[in-house]
Amino acid sequence: MTFSEILELSRSNQFSWILPCVLFSGVIVILLTTIIKNTVTRRIVKLALIFAFTYTAIWASFLGIQEKWRIRHEWGVKNWDSLTDKEQIKLTADGANLTLGPLIFGGSYAFLSFGLALIISSVAIKKISARDSQKELEQHIALKKSN
Repeated sequence: MTFSEILELSRSNQFSWILPCVLFSGVIVILLTTIIKNTVTRRIVKLALIFAFTYTAIWASFLGIQEKWRIRHEWGVKNWDSLTDKEQIKLTADGANLTLGPLIFGGSYAFLSFGLALIISSVAIKKISARDSQKELEQHIALKKSN
């Protein structure tokens, strides 16, 4: 296996599917919370889900990144002498990816989730205010007719 093949293979490893699944299922579950009628309970459940799925997204991205570097390390140990200086640097550099990658993925998931929750809440508020405005208008018309 060549250097470029191992780089590509390690990017899509056995844990690569977890993060997209966490993101997709989190969005679906947060959307499903709209069926909860009690506003306070719904908001508490949404916040709890956002924090739980954010933690899970951080964990999932950590697994994928750790596996990527494990694959590269194992291959690099066996083939170190055949690598050029640039390939050796490429294979060992980017340690920040191991530490910051999961936080960045988790942070972006949290941002996505909070944004989704805000959009859902704003749509619900607009529907409620439109319904209340319609009721007030009907009550006002009924009062004028009775006078």
